[in-house]
Amino acid sequence: MSTGYSFDDNPPLHTVQAQRIPNDSWILAGMETLPQGWVNVRIWCYDETLNRDLYVTDECPGILHFESSVTETVLQDADPDGSLFTEYGDPWDDQPVVIATQLADPPHRHRHYADSDWKPALLGGGYLGTCPQMFVRKVLAEHGFANAIPRPDGWRHPEMDGVF
Repeated sequence: MSTGYSFDDNPPLHTVQAQRIPNDSWILAGMETLPQGWVNVRIWCYDETLNRDLYVTDECPGILHFESSVTETVLQDADPDGSLFTEYGDPWDDQPVVIATQLADPPHRHRHYADSDWKPALLGGGYLGTCPQMFVRKVLAEHGFANAIPRPDGWRHPEMDGVF
């Protein structure tokens, strides 16, 4: 008799102590402009009539630099291998218990390429990467979209015909 429960999909979890940077502790620490010609590459959709993936590029004006001066020690769930995250990058425990907070010296740093509104480009859907225009095909190929074509001007999804 099978219960339908799979340890592969839902491994037994155990609590571990870990350190993390609180998501709400990142502050903008600077902006850096890029030379003209840098673009954000986004996969748009798969077009069944063209039998191809479509992509778009948008101008990338620069890089946003962020800092956080906080490190938290938390109790959170981990799988038997000690991993805090699923195979999809989601945490096993999305609400860990904070047991300590300490000052990070030096501060944690990271950066994001910006979209045309100077917001992190990765917040936009389908983001694959940022590069000079001449390397767009390389970014597409690295993500498995070597045969993608640029979205044609005025293109509409076939299922949207007659909707608007």
